[in-house]
Amino acid sequence: MIVTPRRSIERNFTKFQGQEIWVGKRVIRIPAGGVRSIRGIHKRTTRALREYLARRNPGFAVVATHSAIAHLLRFLPADLSKCLLVVDEAHRVRGETNLLKRQGRRSELRSIVDEVRAKGGRVLYATATPDRLERQRHSAARHVG
Repeated sequence: MIVTPRRSIERNFTKFQGQEIWVGKRVIRIPAGGVRSIRGIHKRTTRALREYLARRNPGFAVVATHSAIAHLLRFLPADLSKCLLVVDEAHRVRGETNLLKRQGRRSELRSIVDEVRAKGGRVLYATATPDRLERQRHSAARHVG
């Protein structure tokens, strides 16, 4: 599952059909139909995401916005060991405002990431704005991990 902050970025991820992308030193080939927008599967995104997560081997990845997955916390399956959550604009994972901190709460996106990891899933953080992290005096790994 790939999560992005905006619908326009969500649509752009679906254009990677039949292409190769480099992830570190590995090349991943995206087959035709390999990435689908969650909105193209069902009008009700929460329902579509629940159905996607319930599949044993869906054969494709879905792309959704950060806000679309925020409602999934109570619907996540117990075992996510075969799940890879790719978080685009990963610097937003931290997303904790002073108000949330005072209330002892975390951002919804951070809660989803933590829950996926707790249930055995893997998380890949991606950002094109590492300089923003540097200005905050954090390395990318420390900032989002």
